Amino acid sequence: MKRTGIGFRMSVFAALVASPGVWLTGAEVRDCAWFLRRLADLDRLPFSEPGVVSRQFSGYHRASRYDRETQTCVGMDVNGDSGHVLSVHAGPEAAAEFAAFGIPAATPRVAFGDLEWVLDPLERNHVFFFPRPAVENPAALPPGKLVAAIRGPGCILRLWSADPQGLIRFYLDGSTTPLEFDFRSLFVGGATDPDEAALARRAEWPFLRPFTFRRAGDQDRLASDCYLPIPFARSCLVALSRPAFYHIGYQTFPEGTPVETFRLPLPDVAVAAYDEVRGKLLGRGADPKPPRPGTVTIERTIEIAPGGEAVLAELTGPRTVTAFQARLTGHERYAHSKVLVTAHFDDEPGACVWAPLVNLFGTGFEPRDYRSLPLGFVDGEGYCYFPMPFRRRGRFAVRNEGTRGVTLAWRLAHAPAPDLPPDTMLFKAKYRREPVCTTFDYPFLDCRGRGRFVGTSLCIDDAWRSWWGEGDEKIWVDDDRFPSFFGTGSEDFFGDAWGIRTLHESFFACSFVEHNRDHAWTCCYRWMIPDDVPFTNRFRGTIENYPETLWGPVPIEWDEDYVSVAYWYQEPGGSDFFEPVPVSERRPWGKVPAPPLVEAEAALAPEILARATVLSDDDLQQEFSRGAAVDLGRRDPGDSIVLTGPELSREGPYAIVVHTLGGIEDAAPFAITIHGEEAGRTPQGYGKQDSAALGMAVLPPGRSVLELTFTGPGRAVLDCIQLRPARNLREVREAEGLRIVAPADAEPLRPVGVLWSGGRQLRLPASGPGVSYEVEVPLPRGEWCVGVGLTRGPEYGTWEVRVEDEAARLLRGYASSAGVLDYLPAGSVVVGGRPVRLRLACVGKDTRAEGYDLGLDYVSWRPILVRDALEGELAEVVDIRNGQRTDQLLGSRFSGGNHLWFHPANPDAGFTWLLDVPADGNYDLAVYFTKSWDYAIVRLSLDGTSLGEFDTYAPAVTWGGKTPLGTHALTRGIHRLTFDVAGRNEQSKGILIGVDCLTLQPVGR
Repeated sequence: MKRTGIGFRMSVFAALVASPGVWLTGAEVRDCAWFLRRLADLDRLPFSEPGVVSRQFSGYHRASRYDRETQTCVGMDVNGDSGHVLSVHAGPEAAAEFAAFGIPAATPRVAFGDLEWVLDPLERNHVFFFPRPAVENPAALPPGKLVAAIRGPGCILRLWSADPQGLIRFYLDGSTTPLEFDFRSLFVGGATDPDEAALARRAEWPFLRPFTFRRAGDQDRLASDCYLPIPFARSCLVALSRPAFYHIGYQTFPEGTPVETFRLPLPDVAVAAYDEVRGKLLGRGADPKPPRPGTVTIERTIEIAPGGEAVLAELTGPRTVTAFQARLTGHERYAHSKVLVTAHFDDEPGACVWAPLVNLFGTGFEPRDYRSLPLGFVDGEGYCYFPMPFRRRGRFAVRNEGTRGVTLAWRLAHAPAPDLPPDTMLFKAKYRREPVCTTFDYPFLDCRGRGRFVGTSLCIDDAWRSWWGEGDEKIWVDDDRFPSFFGTGSEDFFGDAWGIRTLHESFFACSFVEHNRDHAWTCCYRWMIPDDVPFTNRFRGTIENYPETLWGPVPIEWDEDYVSVAYWYQEPGGSDFFEPVPVSERRPWGKVPAPPLVEAEAALAPEILARATVLSDDDLQQEFSRGAAVDLGRRDPGDSIVLTGPELSREGPYAIVVHTLGGIEDAAPFAITIHGEEAGRTPQGYGKQDSAALGMAVLPPGRSVLELTFTGPGRAVLDCIQLRPARNLREVREAEGLRIVAPADAEPLRPVGVLWSGGRQLRLPASGPGVSYEVEVPLPRGEWCVGVGLTRGPEYGTWEVRVEDEAARLLRGYASSAGVLDYLPAGSVVVGGRPVRLRLACVGKDTRAEGYDLGLDYVSWRPILVRDALEGELAEVVDIRNGQRTDQLLGSRFSGGNHLWFHPANPDAGFTWLLDVPADGNYDLAVYFTKSWDYAIVRLSLDGTSLGEFDTYAPAVTWGGKTPLGTHALTRGIHRLTFDVAGRNEQSKGILIGVDCLTLQPVGR
């Protein structure tokens, strides 16, 4: 039967439990209680489990595949990892397709009703269904939209989705009757801590926090994680009715392992285990392992001088270190990255643990409090609860590689371990860094031997301040020719979705995100404790790090700073790819201006540096880029120095910004010259702040020589010189490159500045009304809405613009501060085989304006869907209530390509669109909504008069078309069209509002 609300079928379970061959006599039964206790069992990790295999199914793009002809993986960097399912081969062609894949005939087949199936063992993306022996006309059909096919005995250990939708169906142990759930329902109980009523029903519905997690919110597009184990005895097929982004992580066990298949309600023994483990997961920060007899705890506070090493413990085995905790008080910046922790066990030739203190505890840069199951910081004290067994000897040491002394308060617990089995593995935790990471894919672990991978931390410092995480994890186990784990995005691997935000969970999340003027830090972790990955001869784990060029052209080859620590267990004698990282390369970047930039200590000539002092920021409140600046001492007028700029990949306009030591009262002013032309000067008050914009320059590819000539006396301190690229819009014609056809002898200005696309604008001078110009614009064939990027500021006037013979539109250039009004409509045009002409005429200026000039940044063109549209993305919006207005690029299906997008914070939300009516008269008003699955019922009113309520829900993002709002007598001037949230359709997942455009047409036109 199907149960209302949670939607599952249980008729299959009696048959599963009664089936012969599910148990092995004398063997431990792995029931749901067994798997639940395993979730928080750190003590099991050092011990081998022969025959256990850990893998993952996901929606990765199937263009990533193994090419059997070339025996290589191809398309491994293809993005777009949503909605992809397994390739199912069934029917008369299945046998020929099976043979064509070269799959060994002896590959075991798995029962499914009167069918049996085989999974391609190499790529694990193709499933072949055949009739069972002696079955001529099978009645069963393969499940539709199959996303996982697992030959048991095994257990699903992790479910993740970025947007769980539709139904998820589990076909267990060959049954054709699925255990069926609303996919989203598996996660919603993780959005908040469960109340007493929900806990009382945990046997019937155990999908509750902390076994599940879901970001708060009503819509589908939310990170959703489930660690409630779903074991099965013989097989499991999983299907999604609406597959999108998903991961299904699982383990399988040797044939004959007795596994009890999942059932609801949970048996009493499973409920007891559920409660026990729930307490451990909620109590993270405390050691989840049970106490060991004979435990000894060493606790000390010590001082470590610069360059000094302190041996924390020299232990004789067999013993197990059960906990290590430490609190560091440093006397210099980033001391936690300069203090190194090492641990040596038994006869391993190198350190088993090698990591800076802050990174060892699962985060980076500087300590931030967070709590996970095995690692974390509590009130500034780090903890590690991974057990570390050894047979003969164990040595823990801490070395201070900084320039100042530190104080370390530490605690180390260890216990006798007299009965360590022969296959006991040693704990490993090792650090690596690529400060400008260009390796695709970035490797966090590559090792050989037998072992078990249990997780990684990844800390990113993103100089570009952009999205760094558009990359999939790939895990290659033993002799994999195609990875056992192939993910769908960096944030997905770390349990989040649609970006990554601060989040603290037992096994996954982000210890902190910190974006400010100086830093763009993100620290993530994933502890694969329930879903650990055993390996017998090799493990290789990587994560894609797409270059910044993924988002468009960049002026310099510079990527993010990647720092990671891998955690794993390995039998003695194994090897790995780690190398020690000197302290000079472990220090975080510090203040990071966006590239391109050149560090003074790296760009000044040696003879200049020899007479200068390199300053460290260790004793300063202010940070320097890369931690250092150059003090050139006193300078006189006329003195000059030369620096070599960064290697630029493309020509372009750049703002020149100097970074210095802030708070210098007598900072020496200077002018900067590039290629013989002065490009800027230090502004008044230079030296009071730590940075200053000097001016603009158009620079060629390659390295330019920057000459600084001092124009006054004073002290000169240089941190770095930054070249800040101007913005470059796509699908526009830059105005500075257009041909002016009238007047023929016009010589307009083409000034350089950071406000403009391409760094320049076309400035048309005017001494007063009556001045006019014609500009020729080459546009592609089609019917377009033509717009301009209008420069606004105190010195700009008011102009009319006509596109060919269209009616004039007004361009009001005055504003109290400089800026660009983007995509301002100028008219519409059908383009044939000749350029389009824009006619521009000055008609006056605002009374506050200082001049009459016109500034054009660019000319744009967008497809016309609606004649005379008032575009939503260009609307003048006021009285925003309990929400945020943005715009969103939606493509050619929408007028102008964009729409107005309103994000309410609560149901009492709305905004007002100001309509500028050109003349008294009767007007037909219409709105063109965007509709989608999380959109509101919208109440409209014009000047306080209700126009009705409009449901903008649709199952997918859809252009709503024309919605007439009636004929209205309007006076010339401003009128107010108000949009309020009135509620939502019962099917809608949210209360967003999207408006593509309006039309306001005079009656009779």
